[in-house]
Amino acid sequence: MAADGHIEALVAEGKWEEVRDACELRELQAPDAVQPWAVHVLAHLILGDLPSARLVEKRAPPEARAEGTPLALAWAAGRHMWRREHADVHRATAALPPGPARDAAAALQLAYREHVFGLLSTAYSNIPLAQCARYLGISAEECRAYVAAKGWTASGEGEEELLTVHKQEQRKQQTVGLEQLRQLVEYSVFLES
Repeated sequence: MAADGHIEALVAEGKWEEVRDACELRELQAPDAVQPWAVHVLAHLILGDLPSARLVEKRAPPEARAEGTPLALAWAAGRHMWRREHADVHRATAALPPGPARDAAAALQLAYREHVFGLLSTAYSNIPLAQCARYLGISAEECRAYVAAKGWTASGEGEEELLTVHKQEQRKQQTVGLEQLRQLVEYSVFLES
């Protein structure tokens, strides 16, 4: 039970790498104990590791994967992510029962909303409000406020309301780490020999 409390505390703090690691450690150390399969899958999804989430779902026992279980509901969100059914991801995460899995699902919704917003920002110059709201999994009013906070503008009214994308200039800092320098030296030594 202490392991459950530890994982629940990590979920509450939003430390997803540590949640993933704690779930994996618990699975290895206590394979016969009840595992937090749904939280484990959701942690992988939050971290953007869809293939690992799928492997966790596959290795769970059949009774944990049964329809209506938290794991089945969590993997439904993963399945929708896999199929790029953006609007359905939010519906699937909302179906989880209260508890650590629901808290992780809320974090997944926020992370996935940011991810989809980034995709919309690069794919569109104008997008209908209703379509944007559907992709982001929020109401039209929430969508209008959300995108306005990100610098987008709205024009038109009703069904004809369009959102104009204002792309944020993204500057990536190039950093050269010690590991990159070591690899460069190894490559040059290899090429010289």
